[in-house]
Amino acid sequence: MIIFIETVKPEDIRNGDVGDWYENEGGVKIIKVLGGIPEDYSFLIALHEILEQKYCEKAGIKEEDVTKFDAIYNTGSGSMEAGDSPKAPYHKQHQMATVIEKLVCNALRINWNTYSEFFIKGLKSKLIKNIMPTKKIRKVAKGGKMVKGAKKVAKKGAKMMK
Repeated sequence: MIIFIETVKPEDIRNGDVGDWYENEGGVKIIKVLGGIPEDYSFLIALHEILEQKYCEKAGIKEEDVTKFDAIYNTGSGSMEAGDSPKAPYHKQHQMATVIEKLVCNALRINWNTYSEFFIKGLKSKLIKNIMPTKKIRKVAKGGKMVKGAKKVAKKGAKMMK
């Protein structure tokens, strides 16, 4: 098994989130994590994504179904992550990954509330609102695939974050 983890720019993460996972054609598990944030935070996001991917794999949940749900969910104005929604096909898997993420957060002596607020009130709200504004994401997210115009919207949001 090969797992490739990299920190990337916001526009390189699908669905305007802070982490993403998928398997490429060669069978390599790809984990993309938002760069430019504290290293421990990147590590925690990567850990969450690795666990969520494995739990979904074991439960028979396809990456395409996760991505499609995320694209649809992120068009709304909800403040929680897509996986926190009880309607998410990977809700249980996301919750299990979050439990481990919280344990490791504590082991690293990082306050969970501080860590969460960093994304909820700070960076993540900018990612969701600035990179993919609600009106535009409905045009951009279609069946879980990024369509024409998505890259331009993402680049604009990335500039706003600098």
